[in-house]
Amino acid sequence: MTHKITFTIIWFVNAQGICAQQESIKQAMKKQAETISLEWLYNRGYTVASAARKLRRSTPHVCRVLKGQRESKSLTLALLSLPKRKLILRERVGK
Repeated sequence: MTHKITFTIIWFVNAQGICAQQESIKQAMKKQAETISLEWLYNRGYTVASAARKLRRSTPHVCRVLKGQRESKSLTLALLSLPKRKLILRERVGK
C-alpha cells in the first residue's frame, strides 16, 4: 500500500515539474517570435553559416527558421542559447 502512495506522490511532483518546464518553453517560444531574426543573429555575433556549424544543423534549415518559413522548437531553443560573441566578417578576395 505504501508503494502505491509513494509512486503517486512522485508522479505528481514530476508532472508538476514537466508542466512548469513546458510553460517556460512556451514563454521562450513567444519571446523568440518577437525577437529572433537574421538581424538578431548578426547582433549575437553569428552569420547563418557559423551558427549552423556551431549547432550542427544545415545552413538552409537555420535560415528558414530565422525567416519564419519553418518552425523548429529545438533549433529555436538552441539559437536562443548561443553565447554572444564579436561578429567577424571576411573580406572577399579576388575581384
